[in-house]
Amino acid sequence: MELAGDDVIMDVEGFLYYMALFAVETIFGEKYRQREDIIISIVPYGSYEDASGVYVLEKKTRSLLAYIEGKTWHFSPETLEEDIEDLIEQLKRSKSLLGLRMIVEM
Repeated sequence: MELAGDDVIMDVEGFLYYMALFAVETIFGEKYRQREDIIISIVPYGSYEDASGVYVLEKKTRSLLAYIEGKTWHFSPETLEEDIEDLIEQLKRSKSLLGLRMIVEM
């Protein structure tokens, strides 16, 4: 594996992580890590030649809250803006379902 390729993958994953973090903080608040009722993980995956994306997971209920995926080299400012908006919309819907799921599990 080429070192330059690994650097690009790490940069893509870092960028996707912070995109998802922005969406999570927009919906759940900046102090979401301090909440005891939810445990959110952001899992980015990058690829030099294939698709890259990010999953937003809730660990207590084992739920997928949101995800995006796309060919790495097809990302553009317009598609990234759409992806952030999509993450936020998915998280809005998931927040409601997550609350219901947590009530059911009590």
